[in-house]
Amino acid sequence: MKEGSSTLLPSFIWKINGMSLDNLDAPLRMTWDLCPEGQAQLTDDELLLIADRLVDAGIFSLLLDERPLLHPGLPPVLERLSNSGCQIALVLGNSQPEWNRLDRIAGQISLFVDASPWLAQPDGLQGLEKAFVHLENRRKQVSMFWVPGNGQLRYLPLLLELCARLRVPRFKLPNRKIGANPEPVGPAGLLQPDDLDELKLLLGKQPINTENVNLEVHDLFLWELLFPQGGGQRSEYGGCQAGNSLGHIAVNGDVWPCSSWRDSLGNLLQQDLATLWDSPQRYRVRAEIAVEPDDCAGCHDYPICFGGCRGLSRSFRSDSARRDLLCDGPRKK
Repeated sequence: MKEGSSTLLPSFIWKINGMSLDNLDAPLRMTWDLCPEGQAQLTDDELLLIADRLVDAGIFSLLLDERPLLHPGLPPVLERLSNSGCQIALVLGNSQPEWNRLDRIAGQISLFVDASPWLAQPDGLQGLEKAFVHLENRRKQVSMFWVPGNGQLRYLPLLLELCARLRVPRFKLPNRKIGANPEPVGPAGLLQPDDLDELKLLLGKQPINTENVNLEVHDLFLWELLFPQGGGQRSEYGGCQAGNSLGHIAVNGDVWPCSSWRDSLGNLLQQDLATLWDSPQRYRVRAEIAVEPDDCAGCHDYPICFGGCRGLSRSFRSDSARRDLLCDGPRKK
């Protein structure tokens, strides 16, 4: 922690499996939206400036989303970040222009196919399978990426079966982000507790095997259903990591606490990341997360989830509730 940081934020430390995770000087992982549809793109030089500031901050891993292959300035950004040792992942949509530019990807870049645009089409699962086979024929090793929406968890067993059958190395179920496109997702499009109930019934009738798929799940409540005996990977630990180990870069260079927390901490075109991460705005985010939500009072599992995703709850709960949207209430012993 930087000197003087503790004066801006009440002292708190997450305790996870005997390990302490205090406030970090820079995030370990970041996501970056490069080309959201309908929004102005940064110039090539502006992209390189941001890349340099990520390198200077020592970012461990970076996921590039929102049609990154369509930005003409992508190759030098990938080279700059790769040479620094940053682990880079890139999300691929289903548009032909993106696929035509796959040969621009060189080096150790992880590729993820976003299942959402495929599932929105007739015969989407068949088209998605053909896409994976096509990429394998092009000697591109790709993984699965999917953000399920309301009423869509019925596809999950089918996608897991596809991953196992095609030996897809990873299946990433990240958090729902907000604000990337001109019409951000509303509460009606988000997963709800009823979705988990439906999935639970489905898994009761037809259990799925997750042993052969490297499944990474963001949300604790979804992870519990998929791994009732434990195991698997959770991409978060010690509660909401917005503004600590996790950060997000919007298409204009603004830095958010995470892709689900639409508050700017400043802009990487004007300030370096270390400065933004040591700002009062960032410490206010961590202070808000440190406060137990009123509607989590008395919950037996609060020391495990710490209220879950706080960014989505603060954006989409109309009442004073601040717990994870997928939580239907405090759990008792």
